[in-house]
Amino acid sequence: MTKVKPRRPSAAMIVAAIALSLALGGSAVAASELTKSQVKKIAKKQAKQQIKKQAPKLHVGSADSAAPAAYARVIGGTADVDEANSKNVQASDLVFDGTVFCFYDLDFKPRHVQATVDWVGGGGDTVIHASVGNSGSCDGVEDAAARMVDASTGTAVTVDFYISFDD
Repeated sequence: MTKVKPRRPSAAMIVAAIALSLALGGSAVAASELTKSQVKKIAKKQAKQQIKKQAPKLHVGSADSAAPAAYARVIGGTADVDEANSKNVQASDLVFDGTVFCFYDLDFKPRHVQATVDWVGGGGDTVIHASVGNSGSCDGVEDAAARMVDASTGTAVTVDFYISFDD
C-alpha cells in the first residue's frame, strides 16, 4: 500500500488563510469596541440622512398633516350628512340627484378623495366610485362626487358611506 504524503500548502492558500483570520478577527474586535448606545447613535444618524435624502419626494411632512382636511358619513337613503361623524362637511355641501352624490362649496380644494361603503348600513355587494373635480355626472363645478353600484347587477344603489378629502 502506498503512503500518501501530506502536501505543503501553497503560498496562495497561506495568504488566503491569513486574510480570512484577519477579516474575522478584525470585525470581532470592531464589534466588541462599540457599545449599544453607539450603535443606536449611528443608526439614528443614518436614518436621518436617508430621510433628508428622500424628503423632497415625500408628500406628508409630518404625522400632524396626515389627517384628512374633511370627512363625512353620508346617509345614503336620505342623502344627508351625519354631522356627529363628520368634519368640515355639512349637509348643505351635498346634492344628490338620485344616482350621484355631488359635493360643493367645500372650504378647500380637494386633491384626493376616498370613499368606503358602510357595510353595516347595508353595503352587501355595493362598490363606490369617487372623483375629485368635474366627474361628468354633476354640473361640472363640483368639488368631488361619489356614486355606488351593486357589483352583481351594475344597478345604482344608495347606502350609507364614508368619504374623506385631502387638500
